[in-house]
Amino acid sequence: MIANVSDRAAFSPIFVARERSFGRRSSAEDRRRICGLTIVWADCIIVDMRIGIDIDDTIMDTFDYMVPFVAEYFGLDPDEMRKNDISYSTLPDGLREREFEFGRKYYDKVVPDTPVKTGAAEHIKKLHDAGHFICIITARDERLYSDAFKTTSEQLKKSGIVYDKLVCAYDKAEVCERECIDIFIDDSLKNCEDVAAKGIRAVLFRGKGNAGAQTDIPAFATWKDLYGYLTSLKAEAFCLGFIAAGGTALSAARKSAEQIFYIPSSSSS
Repeated sequence: MIANVSDRAAFSPIFVARERSFGRRSSAEDRRRICGLTIVWADCIIVDMRIGIDIDDTIMDTFDYMVPFVAEYFGLDPDEMRKNDISYSTLPDGLREREFEFGRKYYDKVVPDTPVKTGAAEHIKKLHDAGHFICIITARDERLYSDAFKTTSEQLKKSGIVYDKLVCAYDKAEVCERECIDIFIDDSLKNCEDVAAKGIRAVLFRGKGNAGAQTDIPAFATWKDLYGYLTSLKAEAFCLGFIAAGGTALSAARKSAEQIFYIPSSSSS
């Protein structure tokens, strides 16, 4: 472990104070209270992160799973749909206005059985076990579901997704701001851009629904690569804080990035 009790003296007072104040999975209220104390908050001194994650085509493999249901409802050829990357989220003109009708007929019944993307449950659990606050943020609402929260909760439980909070709301940027999210992950480029416009770090999850989208926002197509990015991001953040306090463990910190998630706190569990 890089940061053990004997190393504490090397950290700046702000780092130690922040560590004591937050602990694991700090609340949005605590985050707001402490955020105003120091400008270095946004740059490096973060003991845990509040991570916002979309569901459809980010955690779940919704695009491919929905093809046969879309084909059945709209009278389309599923093979042609797959060939042209058409599904619930890429309906052609003339069908898009019937999306809500389709959702109300199918989603409550079929969504809980949507398969999980490879590595999603495993890597989200790693982040959660490391002390990070996992906030699932989905645009699902009463326009598409009889009870979006109930159906989504059932789906997440059935899929083995661990999390701290579920929010069903159309305006994800507003949710990220309200919940003091540090980093947000979504397959929708528009949602990522809206969140980034709030000054919140965003990551695009690549898939068939956003194929070819050009952006400067970091983008990943697998949970393994995304987790690697989050880990390296945390490592760099830790290194900045450590070096600012006079430490010399930059290379060691980079090599032990995953351990950095487990920085202990003497006053929190």
